[in-house]
Amino acid sequence: MFELRVKLSAVISFDDLAALQSIGMDTSNYGAVSYDNKEVEYPKSQQIAEACFFLGADGILVPSARYDCANLIVFCEQDTFREIELVRSLGQIAWSDT
Repeated sequence: MFELRVKLSAVISFDDLAALQSIGMDTSNYGAVSYDNKEVEYPKSQQIAEACFFLGADGILVPSARYDCANLIVFCEQDTFREIELVRSLGQIAWSDT
């Protein structure tokens, strides 16, 4: 795991689950589903990400499904200004311990 310092020029932010609901995402099971059946579980989130990319965003900020924080998704393929700096390496994480 790494700690990064990121500067992006065009981030679309979804501050809470209500913001995701307002654009058609079913959040009733948010954080409760597994990744085993991603084709069924995540199509709306993929559509949202594709739309944000199409609109020129170089990242989206969304509520984490697992923790009380936000996740920043960076579209590295987007042709926009961005800076990504490695602050430090946190080493390997034993996710079973968290």
